Amino acid sequence: DKYNYSITITHYNSPASYLHAKKIPERDDIQIIVVDDASTEENKKKISKLSHRNLELIFTPENHGAGYERN
Repeated sequence: DKYNYSITITHYNSPASYLHAKKIPERDDIQIIVVDDASTEENKKKISKLSHRNLELIFTPENHGAGYERN
């Protein structure tokens, strides 16, 4: 496996600065998955500007809640 750790963060209209504050180390063995739960277009644009070495952004078309998004 490429990653030893995968960190999933669910997101719904929270400020992008909140995600920047997570202080997740940029290491080759850590994958960051941000799942956006149908936020507003403005928030989606802000989230799209996030950068991290192993970041994957997933945008869902409908709001289902954090539990659904984690699965």
